[in-house]
Amino acid sequence: MNTQTDKPGPESRSRALVMLPVGGSYIGLAPGAADPRTGWSLENFITLAQAFEYCVPVFFLEDREQEWKDRIRQDVGAAMFPLQQKNFGNDPQLTVALAERMTVSVANACPLGRMLASGGRPLIMLDGQEDHDTVVAALEKALR
Repeated sequence: MNTQTDKPGPESRSRALVMLPVGGSYIGLAPGAADPRTGWSLENFITLAQAFEYCVPVFFLEDREQEWKDRIRQDVGAAMFPLQQKNFGNDPQLTVALAERMTVSVANACPLGRMLASGGRPLIMLDGQEDHDTVVAALEKALR
């Protein structure tokens, strides 16, 4: 297994391609925060996913955030949770391979956000101070 999180191996990339096939416009969303008091709220991430319904929202959740899955699924029916398939949540190689499949990602400052950055695709990293309109404008620009 490749030990560098910024360079997933062929097996991880193959799994990511099966989970997120070619042709989709994927928005990665990592709502967890190292310090929940300073990050964007889950509600803001849900609203963002709803605003870009023409893209596939891909939520990256850490183990401690599993209880959010039902809430997100209820509010964002098209939401995908690839790290929760077959309990892949602790596989950094797969996480980075999935990040490579994103058109753009939005993340709070957290370990998953740093792994999404390793995917080499556009990333909007939040510190909790951004207003919704600013993030929407940045996301629209990244999607052009």
